[in-house]
This record gives sequence, C-alpha cells and structure tokens, in this order.
Amino acid sequence: MFFYNPGFSNKEDAINYLSNALNKFGYVDSSFRERIYERERISPSAYLNIAIPHPLEMSAFSTAIAVSIHPTPINWNQNKVNFVFMLAINEEDRILFRDIFDFVTEIILNKKYFEALLKTKTYEDFINLLITSI
Repeated sequence: MFFYNPGFSNKEDAINYLSNALNKFGYVDSSFRERIYERERISPSAYLNIAIPHPLEMSAFSTAIAVSIHPTPINWNQNKVNFVFMLAINEEDRILFRDIFDFVTEIILNKKYFEALLKTKTYEDFINLLITSI
C-alpha cells in the first residue's frame, strides 16, 4: 500500500490511517492498531527520519507493507519523519522481517536515494526506485 503526502500531522494520524487501510484490505485483524500502539509504548519505532511501526508478534493474515511519504516531516515523538513503513508480517514470513527492516533503513540512510524517494508520487515509481537501488 502506498500513500504520498496523505496529510498526517503526527504519529497517531499515521498509525490510525495505515492500520485501518491494512485492516480494510484484509491483511490484518481489527486488533492490529492496538498492537502497534502497544509496541510504540514499549519502544517507539522512529529512527532518524523514518518510522517502521509493527506489532511485537507476526500475526498478519498475509504480509504487507503500508508506506507513506511526507515531503514535510510529521511528528513522531521526538523525531520528525518523512517515511512511514508499517509492517504487517505473517508468521510464515518471519524470516523476511530483518531483511525488510535492514533494506529499508539502508536505502533511506543513503542521501541520494532518500531525496529521490521523497519525490516519488506513485507506487510504480517508488518500487522502480527501490529495485534500482539494489
């Protein structure tokens, strides 16, 4: 799922909207949002200019990532984030979690790709840029 400049002003807007979208399309159950908040209370998911919210357990019906891009950063506790990657991982895909996490942070920390990704307005452009960065 991909959202460019969706107008979120803070982490609550992002968590609510993205978790509702994942639920609406059948990737997660209705308790997913509360499990995201539970994880955020234990350890916030923002790192520099990205947030990667996810629950503690891998309980998605099927694996999905909801991405939102914010040219103007949104507040996420003490951070300002430009990218939110909400991870919904199915137990069978558990092994992919660390690979996804590492890949996302590596790409975003690369200034060249960060700036290019920040300008991508469509899912196709976003995926193509990620693929070329490999």
